[in-house]
Parts: sequence; structure tokens; C-alpha cells
Amino acid sequence: LIPIFLYTPLFADFALADAGVRAVGMGKAFSAVADDSIAVFYNPAGILQVNYFHLDAGYRSNFLGLDDKSNLADGYLSYAQPVGEGHSVGFGFHNFSLDDFYSESIISLSYARRLVMSDERELSLGSTLKTLSRIYGRDAYTLSDRLFREKGYSKTNFGLDFGVLGRLNRYYVALVFLNVNQPNMNLHNETDNIPATSKVAAAYRNDTLNLSTELLVKRRDVHWLTGAERWLFNGVFGVRGGLIIGSRDVRSISAGFSYKGRMMRMDYAFMYPLSGVTDTLGSHSIGIGMPLSFSPRVEKKEIQIIEKIDKIYRYTVKDGDTLPAISAMPEVYDDPKQWRKLYNANQGKIGSTFELTPGTELIIPRE
Repeated sequence: LIPIFLYTPLFADFALADAGVRAVGMGKAFSAVADDSIAVFYNPAGILQVNYFHLDAGYRSNFLGLDDKSNLADGYLSYAQPVGEGHSVGFGFHNFSLDDFYSESIISLSYARRLVMSDERELSLGSTLKTLSRIYGRDAYTLSDRLFREKGYSKTNFGLDFGVLGRLNRYYVALVFLNVNQPNMNLHNETDNIPATSKVAAAYRNDTLNLSTELLVKRRDVHWLTGAERWLFNGVFGVRGGLIIGSRDVRSISAGFSYKGRMMRMDYAFMYPLSGVTDTLGSHSIGIGMPLSFSPRVEKKEIQIIEKIDKIYRYTVKDGDTLPAISAMPEVYDDPKQWRKLYNANQGKIGSTFELTPGTELIIPRE
């Protein structure tokens, strides 16, 4: 097992941190995409792209086919939603375990705020406060070891992440800092801290295609990650692939696919190391998630149609409404990404921070 834990590209300094089946399929080049709840693990600023709410869960079996039959597995759960126009919160849980011998877990709470939003550009900031827990199993070795008898079998500390996400038309850039406080998770050595990690990322995105690349720097290690995602058949089926190369002869490839219905998205990802631990069948991930475009169906009577020379559609704002949530209604555009049409047509009725006042009548442009 020692070579596995020394294999930097797949095992971070604290657990795998490979949450998000979709992100793993893209070679973990997700910091500038970050458009669902797993952004809490990659770039907290990205949770602002969750227009209504998003729930994601998954399980990963790592390095299948090892000679010693070790069960290296991790699972995750994430959730994000807006809490008023321009503000979002997220929650994440991630756990990695090696049979009954060892486990690590991360519990994350994220907050993001949008600073700039227009038809052409956006700028968002996000932060994550997380608890890190490490637990060693009790066996003949640990029970007889003086260190464990004196220091215990577990360690808990806090970590802090920051993220920035910017957009200019269809181009996105991201800057992320993970574990900026470098928390100590060693039972006995107070100087052996988790290193801070920096990521610089860029992406091109449209309704059916995501192309992303990023540079990850941790201590003296530098990794380059790149990924692509394409949605086919009107967004029902998605395919993706990724590549990781870097210091210490790091090389791995990944691939994945998704099927998305109205109420649920099903994901699969495969990652295979081209160096290091190669005598394996690779790592396999499965997951489910609530799609970004999901919103509760509303009665058509909520939209009042006023006949004029050209039909003008109007909607009366209700408590808790946001522009993306209204845009996602089937009777409006059935697509949360079209919210800018509402904003451009109603700028005099929308606050400077994009809050909507209940009772306000919005014009719904039709082409």
C-alpha cells in the first residue's frame, strides 16, 4: 500500500478529495466550471451558478484489482442553493477509507457572493470552512504502539479555502486557494502540516460544451489538468474526458458519461494511472444528482398574458423568487441560463444587487 499513498496525483495530502463523479471524468479540471454543488470541493465561488438547488452524491472504488485485495473507497454528498439574489450557500461531506485500518473525512460549509453581474461579465467570491478528521483503526499494531497509546487514534482540525470565479461572455477564469491555514493533522509532529494548494484555471463554456484547463501548485509539485465535456441529444446524454500530467512523472487519464432526466442525473467516471500504481483495473465512480435546471412546476395561471400588438407576457414576483428560478419555469423559458433576458427587460424594476421585490410585475420578452 505504500506506493499508493505516495502517488500524489490521485491521493492528496488529506484524503482523495476526488468528490464529484462529473469532475473526476474531466480529469478534475473543474475549478473554472464549478456549476453544481460539488463546487464546495473545487471552487466555493462556483456555488452561485446553482440556480435553484443541487444535490449530488457518489461512491468511488479506487485501484480495483490490487494484489492484496485492499478496499480503497470514498464517498461524498454535496448540496447548494441560492439564499437571495447574489448569495449562495453549500454543504459538503467527503470520506475516504482503507478497510477498517484508516479513514479521513471532510465536512465543508461554503458561502459565495456575486460582486458583479451583467449580460457580458460576472465576478464571484467564495469561501469554505471545513473540519478535517483522521481516524486510525485499532489493531494489534496500533494497540501496541506507544504513539497511539499516548496521542490517541484520531485527529481533528479546521481548514479554510477561498475561490474566485470570473466570466467574460463565454470565457471563465478561476483562482482557488485550498487549506490556506495549513492545518496540522499529524498525531505527534506539529510542523507536519497539510500544504496550501493554489489553482489557476480557465474554461470555455456554452450550452453543450465545456473545455477546461488548470494549473495546480502544491509545495514543489506542479500538475496540469485538462478536461472536456459535451452534452448530446438536447442535453440528455453527456460524455467527458480528462488528462493529468505533472511533477514526479504524474500521468493519468479519465473518462465518463451521464444520463440526465428531468428529476435526476446519473454519472459514471473512470480514472486510470499511466504511471505509479499501474497494476490495477483503475478507479470507478458512480453518482446521482439533481439537475441544475430542475425547478418545481408552476401553474400556468401564474403568468398573466396581456394582448397587445405583439404579445407581452408578464409575471408577478413572489416571495423567494430569483431571476434564474423564474427563467427556469416551463411557462417562461424552461432554462435558468436565460435569466439575463429578464434582467435586460426589467432593469428599472430590479435592485442593484438583483433582489426581486414580491408583487413586482416583470415583462417576459418573447422572440
